[in-house]
Amino acid sequence: MKRWNQFLFIILFTLFYVPAVPGESTTISPKQLASMEKLLGTAEGPERSRLLSSLSGAYLGISVKKSLACSSQALSLAEKLNNPELKALAMQQLGRAQCAAGNYRIGLQTFKDLLALQKKRDNRKGIAYALNRIGYALTDLGRYEEALAYYGDSLEHAREVNDLPTIASSLNEMGVAYWYQGDVDSALPKFQDAYRMFMQLNDEKNAAMAEINMGLLYHEAGMLPEAIAKYKSSLEIFRKLGHREGIGTAFINLCSAYRDTHKLPEALAVAKKALMEFQTTGDQQGLADANASIGAILFIQGKRAEVEPYVKKALVIYRNLGIQNGEADLCGQLGRLYIATGKRAKGKAFLKKAFKIYEQIKSKREAAEISRQLSHAYEEDGDYKSALFFANRYLFYSKKSRQSIEKLKLQYEKKRLENEKKLAAREMKIAELKAKRNRLIQMFMGVFLLIVLLVLWILYRSFKAKKNANDLLGTLNRRLRVQSMTDALTGLPNRRSMLDALEVESSRYDRNRVDFALLMVDIDNFKEINDSFGHEAGDEVLKAISLIFQSCVRQTDSMCRWGGEEFFFLLRDTDIEGATILAEKIRKEVAGTTVSVGKYKLTVTITIGISSFSKSGSDITRAISQADRAMYVGKEAGKNRVSTASGLMLNDR
Repeated sequence: MKRWNQFLFIILFTLFYVPAVPGESTTISPKQLASMEKLLGTAEGPERSRLLSSLSGAYLGISVKKSLACSSQALSLAEKLNNPELKALAMQQLGRAQCAAGNYRIGLQTFKDLLALQKKRDNRKGIAYALNRIGYALTDLGRYEEALAYYGDSLEHAREVNDLPTIASSLNEMGVAYWYQGDVDSALPKFQDAYRMFMQLNDEKNAAMAEINMGLLYHEAGMLPEAIAKYKSSLEIFRKLGHREGIGTAFINLCSAYRDTHKLPEALAVAKKALMEFQTTGDQQGLADANASIGAILFIQGKRAEVEPYVKKALVIYRNLGIQNGEADLCGQLGRLYIATGKRAKGKAFLKKAFKIYEQIKSKREAAEISRQLSHAYEEDGDYKSALFFANRYLFYSKKSRQSIEKLKLQYEKKRLENEKKLAAREMKIAELKAKRNRLIQMFMGVFLLIVLLVLWILYRSFKAKKNANDLLGTLNRRLRVQSMTDALTGLPNRRSMLDALEVESSRYDRNRVDFALLMVDIDNFKEINDSFGHEAGDEVLKAISLIFQSCVRQTDSMCRWGGEEFFFLLRDTDIEGATILAEKIRKEVAGTTVSVGKYKLTVTITIGISSFSKSGSDITRAISQADRAMYVGKEAGKNRVSTASGLMLNDR
C-alpha cells in the first residue's frame, strides 16, 4: 500500500506541480487539490517535503495563509532531512508566500538565503530565479535602483542556461521598476517583450500580469478605453484560473480607471470587491491597496468623514510592510484630505512627507505631482517663498513650462519689497539701539573667536597626535605581518604564508576546476654539510639554493621554505606533466651549480616529490602528504631525482 501511495505521489506531482516561475502560482482543479491533500496524510520523508512545497504553490492564488503553512512545514522537514534540493524548493515557495502576504522584507531575506544556497549548489537556474525574486521584493519595497540591478543579473544568468520563464519574468519586472521610476520609454519595451515570451510559453497567468502592466502604461498616457480593455482581459483570465490575488489586482486597476473616467459608483464597487478578495487570501499589500482606493473614491465623492479610517488602515499596513511608495501615496491622500477640511498645517506636513519619500525612491512622476500640490497650498497661504521652492521642484521633475514659476517669482518679489519697506521704518526707530548692540557684539565676537581658535588648536593637536599614533601602529602591524609570513634566513615566504596561499588556491579550484601541482624539495645530505662545514656553511647553502629556486619558477608560482632543508612549491594552472618538466629543470640547475662556502666549493643535489591537487581527491592535506611521500620515495631510490606521487622516478641522476 505504501509503495502504491509513493507511485501515486509521483504521478500527481508530475501532472500537477509546475516548478515556480517568478510570480507564478500553480493552478490546479479543486479535485486535483483534494487528491494532493489526501495523499499528504500518508506521504513521508522527501516525498512529503516535496508535496508540501507543491501544495504551497497551489494554494498561493487561493489562500496565502495555507501557502505559508505548507512552505514552512516543507522547509522544516527538508532541513531535518539535510536535503539541499528540497530545502531550495521549500525556500522558493516560502519567499513567494511571504511576498504574497505583503511581508516583503521577510521575503527579501528568504530569497537572499535561497541565493546563497543555490550558489553553494552551483545551480545556475536556481541562482537566476533567486536574483529575480530579490528584485521583485525590492521593487515592492520601493528600492527600484537596487531591483533593476538584480533583474539585470538574473537575466544574465537565465540566458546562460536558456531559462525562458525566468527571462520573461525578469523583463516584465524590470518594466514595473522602470514604470515606478517614471521611465515609460524603458518600461513599455520590457512589457511587450515579456508578454510575447509568456504567450510563447502558454503561461496565461503571467501573460495576464503583463497585460495589466501595459494597461497601466495606457492609463498613464490617458488612453483609458485601451487600459480598461487590458484590465478586463486580465480579469477574465484570472477568474478562469481561480487566481484570487490576480482577480483582486485587476479590480484595483479597474477601480483606478473608472475613477479617472468619473464613473465613481463603478469604481467604488470594484474597490470593495478587491477588498473582499484580499481579505480572503490574507494579502496584506492587497488589503492596503484596496483600503487606499476606497478612501480615494470617498474623498472625491465628498464623503470626507468616511475617508480617514480607510486611509489610516492602509497607511499602517504600508508602514509595517516597509512599502515606501504605498506609504507616500497615502501621505499624499491624507494631506489633500486635511487641507480640504481646513487642517492646512497638518495637510502640508503629510504632503511634505510624501514628497520626501518620493524623492528618496526616485519616483519622479509622483514627486512632480506632490510638489505641484505643495506649491499651490503654500501660494494660497501667502507663503510665496515655500511656494516658489516647490514650484522649482515641480519644474525639475516635470520639465514643463516656467510660466507658473515666473508668476510666483513676481509675487514673491512684490511681497519681499513690501516687507523691506516695513522693516526699513522699524530700523530707523531702533538705529541707536543697534549701534550700541553692535559694539557689544563686536567685543563678544572677538572674545568668542579667540576661544574658538584656541579650542580648534587644541583639537587639531590632539587629532594630529592620535593620527600619528595610529599611523605608527599601522606601520608596525604591517611589519609584524610581513615578518610573521617570511623566513628570516632566505627571505622567502614561510610555511604559514604557503598554507594561506594553498587555501586560496583550493577555493579557486572549487570554482574553476583548474589543476595545480605541488613540489616538496629536500636538500640531499644536508646534515653532513652542517656536520662537516658548520651551521654557517649550511645557512649559505640554503640561501644559495633559494636564489636558484627563485630564478627557475614563473611569476605566477609560489614557493616557501617549508622547514629545515625542505622547500615547497605551488605551481598554479599546472598539471602533473608540466610540474615534472619544471622540477627536472630545477634539479639540474641545482646539481650544476657550485656553492662557495669559505675556501670550499660544494656541489649540492636535491630530491623532489610531486603531487597534483586534482588527482588527490581535491584535499589539500592529502596532496601535501602525497608530495612528501613521493619525495621520500626519491630519497630511498638514491636521491638527486624527481619522483611523482605514484612513486615513478624520472632522470635518475
